[in-house]
Amino acid sequence: MLEKERKRQLNFQFWRVDTKEEAVYVIKQCSYVFLFVAGLNILLGFIIGIAGLIIDGGIFFVLGFLLLFLKSRIMAVLLLLFSGAGVVYAFLSKIGVTYGGSNILPAAIVFWFAIASVYVTFRYRKLE
Repeated sequence: MLEKERKRQLNFQFWRVDTKEEAVYVIKQCSYVFLFVAGLNILLGFIIGIAGLIIDGGIFFVLGFLLLFLKSRIMAVLLLLFSGAGVVYAFLSKIGVTYGGSNILPAAIVFWFAIASVYVTFRYRKLE
């Protein structure tokens, strides 16, 4: 079992994963973030009536769920690509090239967790 202080440290410093147990902890935390984002997108999609949000939420849900149970590097890379596209789209919306959500901060936070999940899933396989 991980100590409370070590869990707090891993929440912000995922690159310090040293054991398989710590890697599993960080992968679970990243998966929970993706599942939360998925639920939020699906809920907002139904409330606002935008099918694109529901599709995004579905993609995040499937990939986050598979990451949680398979701890797959492929799922982590797909989440990184998908969230990276979200950051680019938010930036393009912010400067006026496209129309849509222009809030870069949530997209950047999801992208940060995608980077963490890629790093830790590769580290998890190395620790096996």
